[in-house]
Amino acid sequence: MVFKSPGEIGKKYLNNLNRIRQNTINRRCLFVNNMKKSKKKSSSAHADKDYGLAEPLMDTISVEELETKKNCFLNKLKTVNLHQLNLDTRDQNGNLKSFQERKKRLTASKFGEICKMRSTTSCRRQVHAIIYNPQIKSKEMVHGIEMEPYGRKKFEVVSGLSVETCGLIVDSEITFLAASPDGVVGDDAILEIKCPYIAKDTNDVTEAVNNKLLQYCTLLPTNNGQQMVQLKRDHNYYYQVMGQLHITGRHLCYFVIYATKWIHIEKIFYDAEFWETKMVGKLTAFYMDCLLPEIVEPLYGKRLLVSDIREPARIIEAQELNNKKKSAKRLNK
Repeated sequence: MVFKSPGEIGKKYLNNLNRIRQNTINRRCLFVNNMKKSKKKSSSAHADKDYGLAEPLMDTISVEELETKKNCFLNKLKTVNLHQLNLDTRDQNGNLKSFQERKKRLTASKFGEICKMRSTTSCRRQVHAIIYNPQIKSKEMVHGIEMEPYGRKKFEVVSGLSVETCGLIVDSEITFLAASPDGVVGDDAILEIKCPYIAKDTNDVTEAVNNKLLQYCTLLPTNNGQQMVQLKRDHNYYYQVMGQLHITGRHLCYFVIYATKWIHIEKIFYDAEFWETKMVGKLTAFYMDCLLPEIVEPLYGKRLLVSDIREPARIIEAQELNNKKKSAKRLNK
């Protein structure tokens, strides 16, 4: 086995993790001591609309035991045959294996939401949505699924390129990150297709953008006085594309918007700086501190309370600091 240096981001993360672990242990000791002083027991462990939050769960494993479970799980992810997984999950809709493997990882469609989370934002609802929320297919989602094959075929006709469908693709180094592009093109490109229900009856992409039906796109002026439609670089779809490109190891994405009367194709190239400065650190921290603990040692199922899902100490610290700043600001008024 060859051990690599974790790099600057990795070193910062590990140093921060060690500090947070110690703070968590200190808090737990204080909490247990306070609990010993009180002999009165609550009549209910569940939250109540009239009496406030539920009592904290006490039958949880130690920080050390949790870390052991996390490491074992991560080691198992590294043993998966990634090529075979891609083949086995080609039929993504209704594919049980695809569903099961996605639940173990963080997929590109969620990257934007996670990367934009503030340091004070609780991760509990995001974790609950990823692991436990059933995927209810809206009419917009159904439309997108049904129209995707037509969009792929139209792209092949217009571009003259051949598209190969793919399954769940896992990052070869960061094996808890995964993506499912709508296809791969040649050796260095991917395809991502959007079929917006709200714009299905429009005549062209410019009309759709001007009528504010494509909130993720903007119109930019060109040198010849025309306007060019571009995916907004701060939209979640852009984060999704950057994640897909990094995970697949490719450098070009054909970002396609398809409606019955028109097709729009934008070439988006991989931005390594964007990935390094705005994505990978936040994704790693979220998975390791928020998602992975609930995967290996679930707490939500004990009482079906979102508030039981672990909140990382770094978020609690940020919230406490923010509250102190707000209090100080109110006092100074």
